[in-house]
Amino acid sequence: MTTAAETTRPAVRPASRAIRLRRSPIGRVLMKLPFWLLILAIFIYALFPFYWALRSAFMPDSDLFATPIKYFPSHPTWAHFSDALSSTFFRRALLNSTIVAGTVTLLSLAIGSVAAYALGRFRFRGKAFVLYLMLSMTIFPQIAWVSSTFRSCTTHRGRSSSAT
Repeated sequence: MTTAAETTRPAVRPASRAIRLRRSPIGRVLMKLPFWLLILAIFIYALFPFYWALRSAFMPDSDLFATPIKYFPSHPTWAHFSDALSSTFFRRALLNSTIVAGTVTLLSLAIGSVAAYALGRFRFRGKAFVLYLMLSMTIFPQIAWVSSTFRSCTTHRGRSSSAT
């Protein structure tokens, strides 16, 4: 004797080949492989300039512009580093940069921490606008602002020099 529930049950169809492939461990790896290859390509593209700078630092002068290109130095040298560090001009510039960077960092921390406390603790009119303004400034990369600043400086300099 059969019941009505047993007779109306749908027949189980075998899974298609694509579904079986996705469910298997090898299939999951094959499905993710293009993604990871893209990640690898982006990683290499982003880090290659740093590699090239390090390669050029350790490459002797005679091999820097050799044809065909050598991707690994056959005879690495520290000559470029010793030349730069023995130069009094470079050491003075390094000291000046350290002083300026340290001073700017300390001033930014002092002013920024007081401003962050005020923005976080107090309620005032225009607080949302100030927060949105700060957010909008962090959205754009700093390099995008440099070209407009440079253009305005050169335009201003050009006007002042032509007026005199």
